[in-house]
Amino acid sequence: MKWRTELHIPASEDSINHNDFTLFMGSCFARNMANKFSYYGFGNDCNPTGILYNSQSLLKMLKLLLGKEKLNEYLFVERDGMICHYDFHSDFKVSSKELFMEKWGQAQREFAQRWRGTSYFFVTLGTAHVYDKDGITVANCHKQTAKLFRKRLQSIDEIQKDLHEIKVLAEAKKLVLTVSPVRHLKDGFIENQLSKSHLIAAIHGARMDYFPSYELVLDDLRDYRFYGKDRVHPSDEALDYVWEKFSESYFSDVTRKVMKSVEKVRKMQEHRAFNIESEENISFQTRLQKRLSELRKELPFLQ
Repeated sequence: MKWRTELHIPASEDSINHNDFTLFMGSCFARNMANKFSYYGFGNDCNPTGILYNSQSLLKMLKLLLGKEKLNEYLFVERDGMICHYDFHSDFKVSSKELFMEKWGQAQREFAQRWRGTSYFFVTLGTAHVYDKDGITVANCHKQTAKLFRKRLQSIDEIQKDLHEIKVLAEAKKLVLTVSPVRHLKDGFIENQLSKSHLIAAIHGARMDYFPSYELVLDDLRDYRFYGKDRVHPSDEALDYVWEKFSESYFSDVTRKVMKSVEKVRKMQEHRAFNIESEENISFQTRLQKRLSELRKELPFLQ
């Protein structure tokens, strides 16, 4: 007897290998996926200015990073003695506006270099709910008083327009969209479902490549055992399952074989010696460094 409905994902027409550089932008789930890529020796960058949840903020940040749009001076805000910006996540904060601009310039330069070498661009949407300040959609409210903002739900057409613009900016890069399985229950149960529905309808209506991470957790696993203690974020086991399905779809047999070799080295790196000065540990570390050196000749991005 079958006790669950498993989602079978067809193999992608494009196969990612260790020579490809990938960029992830979007919600915290984008970071989860990027961490998996790093663990298995793939080159990637993720959210150079911090987490972004909605399509409008993602599009705006991509334009800013590419120099297609200028930073809005009006959107700077001070929070607990630190300078933030409403288009940026709170991680991107410094003690003065001058330091902010220096950090921003450095982020742009680093992004430009990585963008040129990016083969795959993954965008993870978290919510269709946005907050507008004086008619401008912001990426983060930075815990300012709620009366400064107007919360609204993006329409499907509005999200599609953002996605089409992102597609144009991505040019020849392979763009893959996904919806985060993280539940935004602070919006309300019904409101969260409506928000996710708008995102999914917009993506499919735009006829863009889609990886069903949301459906894998909500419809395939479909169990609170696969969520963390907050019952909002997927557990490590759920993330591993999504990664397994992603690997089956986007990696060839050859690439997965290389990943197993990397995984063996990662487990060696996690080993903690009882006595670091023992002959046994010295020999172990020598073998580890030799294997790392061999792999790095094959894998350009392995750290």
